[in-house]
Amino acid sequence: MITANAISTTLTIPPLENGDKLTRTEFERRYQAMPNLKKAVLQQGLSTPEYQNFVDNLLERVL
Repeated sequence: MITANAISTTLTIPPLENGDKLTRTEFERRYQAMPNLKKAVLQQGLSTPEYQNFVDNLLERVL
């Protein structure tokens, strides 16, 4: 069961987007708010959600 607090938190925290410039604290806050995201990476302050890497790699193979 989803509580009102969980819904409120999810709606107010923006999702991780590829290329976001974030601090480690903000990255972790957004990552925790996205339970369906399996893996994401923060490299030199830029977020890279793993699903985006997967899609990019798949497109490179197909094209």
